[in-house]
Amino acid sequence: MAAIRVIQGTRQGRRKTPLEDAYGQFRLERQGNGVSPATLKAYDYHLEGFFAWLARERPQVRKPDDLGIDVLRAYRASLATRTGHHGRPLAAETLQDSHASLRAFFRWSENEGCGFDPRILKLPRIRVPDKEPTVYTTYIAAGSGCVERVGNADRRGATRRSDEGGGAAQAQLPERR
Repeated sequence: MAAIRVIQGTRQGRRKTPLEDAYGQFRLERQGNGVSPATLKAYDYHLEGFFAWLARERPQVRKPDDLGIDVLRAYRASLATRTGHHGRPLAAETLQDSHASLRAFFRWSENEGCGFDPRILKLPRIRVPDKEPTVYTTYIAAGSGCVERVGNADRRGATRRSDEGGGAAQAQLPERR
């Protein structure tokens, strides 16, 4: 007997939830509104991850009505403690991107009349710390325009000097605004 080949729809087993169906409509509308392919890809990445987490951790949540603030708080906490591909915790930017994608979907859902806990839209943004600038120095030795990456230095007016080739070059860190 030949294997069953699924031409349309989903394989037997896991069916799409009403939440996932709503996401499909959200995505179609965004695509029709001319949202960039990169934004659509980000929505797919973050929301499909959320739906996979729901199926694994909260399988009873299938409809927007089932979605409460406690579920979103648990999801955000699990993301904050998850490690990424390189064995490090997810970056704050990744957590903020996830929050922004979910928020866009829930704002759209609210406008469509889907019922869910309205406190979800009031969850605060993820705090993304300011990154220190990468400082570069230029060697002015014998007409060479070589650039050296110094790294992330503090902002206390530190300088890096190079005496290679008889010339000295330095980079002053910008003042914090």
